[in-house]
Amino acid sequence: NIKSKEKEEKSNQESKKEENDQGLQFKKDIEEYNDKITELRIYDEIAKIYINTNNYDRADEFLKIAFSKSEDLNNHPVYAYLNCTYVSLLTKNNQLQDAIEVLENKVIPVFESSDSKRANAIIKQLKAEIFVKQKKYEEAVSNLYEAIELYKSIKLSYEEAKSYFELAKVYNMMNNPQMVVSSLLEALNITSDNEFPILNKKIEDFLYEIDSQEWANIVNKTARKEKLFSESKVLLETLDLLGMINE
Repeated sequence: NIKSKEKEEKSNQESKKEENDQGLQFKKDIEEYNDKITELRIYDEIAKIYINTNNYDRADEFLKIAFSKSEDLNNHPVYAYLNCTYVSLLTKNNQLQDAIEVLENKVIPVFESSDSKRANAIIKQLKAEIFVKQKKYEEAVSNLYEAIELYKSIKLSYEEAKSYFELAKVYNMMNNPQMVVSSLLEALNITSDNEFPILNKKIEDFLYEIDSQEWANIVNKTARKEKLFSESKVLLETLDLLGMINE
């Protein structure tokens, strides 16, 4: 047990060191950009990655750097997008009042001046996140459906699938297994057609937890589809070869 704990501690320290080194490299690479807007967008994307991996301290670190470099861009869309990420981080940390204030004062006023469907969809997603934390599940569902329709209208398939996945999680909190599975299947239809393997895997794993039989059906269908594709490919290659021989 002692050796196991020591090994685990050593592994955690090595992971932390690797993560810190990676963070320093990120900063170094970003500073080579001369375009301030691009630089801020990269900081924003890195912060999102850390949020998605539950490393909120590192996400906060990169957002602080981005905000320190964007003091003269208060009304620029990139500043509003940074604040969207910040709202998400605050929500994850259960700082709900702060999240609501940032959303209402620093995101919505900037986005309202544009007719961007993507911006409005992001607002709906952020509201849904906050409603989930407040256990206002009906409001969360309503906002997620609105986000899905907006993403669908502008063909942002990844965000549409992600919203269906979040919808499934909310339905799971509401103890509605039928709608959980339905939402997950909608998400999988999008991810499998558009080749989003990482998101697809997360959705499949969640489906397995909820309904292993439905998960098995999906896996079998995927396997059959891949087999048909493989057989068709072999046939085409054979026909090509025969064509070359006949020439």
